Order: sequence, then C-alpha cells, then structure tokens
Amino acid sequence: IPTKLSMIGCEITVKDDERPAITKFSPTEIETLAIFEHERWCKEKKYNGWTYGKRRNNKTKKTPSLVEWDKLPKSEKQKDKDSIENIPAILDSIGLKVVTSKLRLLTHEKHKYYAVKVKGVEFEELSEDIKFSNYKQTVLLVKALEDLGYKVVSIDDAGEKVSLNTKQIEYLAKREHESWYLDCINLGWKYGLRRDDENKINPNLVSWKKLNKKFKKLNIRTLENIQNLCNNVGLKIVKSE
Repeated sequence: IPTKLSMIGCEITVKDDERPAITKFSPTEIETLAIFEHERWCKEKKYNGWTYGKRRNNKTKKTPSLVEWDKLPKSEKQKDKDSIENIPAILDSIGLKVVTSKLRLLTHEKHKYYAVKVKGVEFEELSEDIKFSNYKQTVLLVKALEDLGYKVVSIDDAGEKVSLNTKQIEYLAKREHESWYLDCINLGWKYGLRRDDENKINPNLVSWKKLNKKFKKLNIRTLENIQNLCNNVGLKIVKSE
C-alpha cells in the first residue's frame, strides 16, 4: 500500500497528523493504481508457476486473468479498482489515514509559481490527468537530482541546502520538459498554435530545442527557485552522502 500511494503523491500517517485525510481517490488515480496492482499480481503468479488458461484450475495453475490489463474483463478490472478505493477505509480501521505527501505539495508549489508567471489556472482547476502528470514530473525531477548527486529530504534532516549551478539547472529543465512532452503525447495531447484544453492542444508541445524562448526561460527560472519552493513545503535539496 505505501508503494501504491507514493505513486500518486500520498502517504500513510497517524490520525493526529495535521494534514487532512484523503478519503477518496480520483478516477485517474484509481485506474493507475489498479493497473499497477494487476501487473504486480501477474508477476507474482508467473513467478509461482501460473500460466494463462481459459478456466481457472488450481491444480494445474491456470487462470484466465493472467492477461494484459486491456484484455481483462470489466468484472476483474473492477475488483482491482475496488481494492484501491478501499485503502482509506482499511487504514482508518487501524488508526491510520492517507494524506498528501510533501512531494505532491511541491508539485502544487511549482505549478503555482509557473501559473502566476503565465497567468494560468489554479492547480485544482486542472484536469485529473494533467494533475497526475504534473506530479509524475516532480517525481522524475527528484530522480534527476539523484543522478546529479543530490537528494530531496525533510527540512529538519541533516545536511546543508545546496545551490545548483546554471548548467545543472538547464539540464534539469530540459529533462523535465522532455518528460512532460512524452507524457502529454501519451495522454492524447497534440501541438497547436493556440492552447485548447478541451481539445488537448498545446503550443509548447515541441522538443526543448524548439520551445519558445519565453517558456524555456520560465522553466529554467522555476528550477532556479526550486530550493525556495521546497522550503515552502518543508523540504530541501542537499548533497547525497
């Protein structure tokens, strides 16, 4: 459960944590985690010698559910979705709750900073798939920082805050944009001269090299302020040991 929750920017904590409890996930989050759960189940079954069969047979280790998510019957998909939807209730029954993780809060801060500069919409006004995509970019940013020899930790942890140099910031901005670009394409977005959220059209859906200088500079400026944005949600970037 902790692994699944981390994928959508959530974590488990005690009930007296000051952060409000999340009691319901979005359809996008439910489907994403249901697919992850099915893939995990398939790997476990295959490891234990199970193979596909039109009818379930425990003796011969055959099951019709050992197929890709897209080929899974709706009834079986719903079972996986139900298991995800029940997570908050399960945790509540043992005195725990689901809350927004600091990385997800960092996603909000990054969007807020960017939206102010371009006069964009509030984070909560974004579609569920774009919210989730933005969070994934934050997770990838953390991994990119790790590749550079840094890590994101709690502001109370040991370690001095670091300042990233120009080359590192440009590397992170380029990597984040390219990841965003691929994610948008997978979500059905296309390039167009004017942004149209309803029809999934965005003029920034181009490679980093072809990106408008204004938006390229804004992406870089956002990452120049990443340490301050981290600080706003109780995080900091330090050198890895």
